[in-house]
Amino acid sequence: MKNADGATIIDLKGVIGEDMVKELLGENWLKNINGQADWEGIISLRENESQFKITSDLLGIQIKNLSFLDKAKNKSEDTALKLTINKQSTGADSDVINITLGDHVKGIINSANDENGDPSLTNGLIEVNSDKKAQIPESGIVFIANLNEVDLEELVALIPDNNSEASEVESSQSKSMTIEAVLNINELDAYGYVFNNFKLKLRPEDSGFIVQLDGKGAMGNILWNPEKNLIKARFEELHLIGSDDSIEEWDGAYESEDPIIKDPPKIDLKIQEFLLQSKYFDNDLNGNLTFQANKSNNKWFIDLFKFLNPDYALKVTGIWHDEAPKPDTEIDFDWKITDLDKTLEEFNLDKLMTGGTGQLNGKLSWPKSPWKFDKEKASGSVSINIDKGVILEAQPGAMGRLFGLLSLQSLPSRLSLDFSDIFADGFAFDSIDGLAELENSNIHSDNFEIKGPAADIFIEGDVNIKDETQDLVVTITPNVTDTMSIAALAGGPIVGAAAFVFQKLLNDPLNEVLTDQYRLTGSWADPQETPIDRDTLKNVGEGITDQIDEQIINPTQELFK
Repeated sequence: MKNADGATIIDLKGVIGEDMVKELLGENWLKNINGQADWEGIISLRENESQFKITSDLLGIQIKNLSFLDKAKNKSEDTALKLTINKQSTGADSDVINITLGDHVKGIINSANDENGDPSLTNGLIEVNSDKKAQIPESGIVFIANLNEVDLEELVALIPDNNSEASEVESSQSKSMTIEAVLNINELDAYGYVFNNFKLKLRPEDSGFIVQLDGKGAMGNILWNPEKNLIKARFEELHLIGSDDSIEEWDGAYESEDPIIKDPPKIDLKIQEFLLQSKYFDNDLNGNLTFQANKSNNKWFIDLFKFLNPDYALKVTGIWHDEAPKPDTEIDFDWKITDLDKTLEEFNLDKLMTGGTGQLNGKLSWPKSPWKFDKEKASGSVSINIDKGVILEAQPGAMGRLFGLLSLQSLPSRLSLDFSDIFADGFAFDSIDGLAELENSNIHSDNFEIKGPAADIFIEGDVNIKDETQDLVVTITPNVTDTMSIAALAGGPIVGAAAFVFQKLLNDPLNEVLTDQYRLTGSWADPQETPIDRDTLKNVGEGITDQIDEQIINPTQELFK
């Protein structure tokens, strides 16, 4: 300490280390900033006036995974970071603080003493990589940054915990001061999804704040209302175009422990044009998305998940018991399909079935969180109704083999008549209706029915989606009533007329005679068919032939002699 020109001069020295980083920025910053560096300062005290200046070259401080402080990425030739903080009195009760970090971060902040004589910030401007002369606001703090690359995961990791000291300080200050931010980002990496030429604006709104997003693939607003504990988001478009990193993010989310969030905000999200592209998924999702959820009584309520596009509409409600001893998810769903072709194509199933419309609805539950759906551990029931389509020939893969069972491509050669030409390119149907129960990888149905112009198929039994096996009873009834009568005209008009009359008088006995029933076992790849009561059907068929001759054809021929 010394006196000079009527001022008291105090020289200071110290060390910037983890304790200072923790106190000023919060414990989370210690993951990215470590080491220590010397600093020195000088304080000058005069009557009604004070000044202090602190400088440090930050040598010894290591900064990692903070791309917005990486000057090599943010167009700076000087790779050294020099910190300078200079405070000067501007009046008896006011000060101005100038801050610089290297050559790309600068700030000016004004403060004034309150009625108790305690200093508080009044207004200021902080700029990163900004070569424009922005105006200091009359009140509040404005933060402006122009950045080449930003990793959203890095920024989220720096947010203080609700119970941290830094969080309490920021909370108390934010109540008395408005903070606005403008970020211009050339490339934003949001957990593996990349946005280019991205602009983000944050400003106060009521008791909370609103974030405006304007960039290629992301246009909309996010409102945080602390009084209602609500996050409300409205997007014109949100395109999540995945990079290779997005696969790792999904793997990490699936394998990691599900988070338990106490008193989270309600979520109200609507996106006019939502697009999800990721190598993690087999298909792209593109449509209108609505998601509303809230948590109460220690569980999440999915009030509405709705996804709409021109081809289908999916609506889901449900509950996620995230705090239960064994967390699980329960949903009710309704899936209306207006274009079966395009819907299957969107899910890379376009070679399984073509044509038609349909509806699936039901209830499902599975362990853990909604995004950890496991078909082998799910349970519930699904109602199926599909109209007018064709089940195509079996394709490679599990789903192809499963659909191959429905088209029964291995059975036609063993029917009472040869319908191989009808089944050769798949099975045309008028309707598919059924109710399936799912439990422990097993799908059970007592009433799965396919009706088509060639035949009606009734299926009951079990399919195991884990082992890819089945134990089914299949009943096939060819629809040959009029076809057989008309074909009989090849033997002459009398025979054709007689057969037609016989069919109508005896309520289509040919259909019943030609009905085949099988037990279908084995694997999807190699199904094994065992005929049921074929000898009985064969004997009945022979009797019918004799009956046609004796009762109808012969008497009719006598009439026309």
